[in-house]
Amino acid sequence: RQDLRSSIPVIAITANVHNSEKEKCISAGMNAVVIKPFSENLIAETILNAIRHKDDTTQEKMDKPVAEKPANQKPYDLITLEKASNGNSDFVARMLTLFCMSGESLFVKAKDSLADGDSAKAAESIHRLIPSCRQLNITQLASTLKQLEDDCIVNKNSANILHQLNDCYKYFSEIKQMLTQEIATLQKVNQK
Repeated sequence: RQDLRSSIPVIAITANVHNSEKEKCISAGMNAVVIKPFSENLIAETILNAIRHKDDTTQEKMDKPVAEKPANQKPYDLITLEKASNGNSDFVARMLTLFCMSGESLFVKAKDSLADGDSAKAAESIHRLIPSCRQLNITQLASTLKQLEDDCIVNKNSANILHQLNDCYKYFSEIKQMLTQEIATLQKVNQK
């Protein structure tokens, strides 16, 4: 794509929620990555952003490799939480700990509910995960969970939902591991 100096935006669509897969797509020249299942609003927004970005930086993109975000960029963002804390790093550490613990519990409840055939109860657990993901700007996970919640509500194939929920859980686990490091760093700051 870069050899051709093409400025046409390319959007990858994948069912894999792992960061490494998204990074592969971006490094291969994609302008954006959308994870299935996706809503019409998400795909429309992604297309519009890719087009806007293309119009703003067409020449710049032709001159250097395409990358939506650096490979070392975190899949979350603490800015909103830090603003809400008014600089209280202990509060941020406690909220991140709560997110990790409650997220773990809610994923287990959702998976157990699906295994028991109770898609309504699974939808409730999934629903409770979404606001925290949005608070930490884990937007792709939040969007995927929202779609899974909707699928549970309309009783779509629970085996497929469970498979996708397991993929989301793997991604959550990766994020949880990173957040655990953030928490340890914040706790060191608080001890000083």
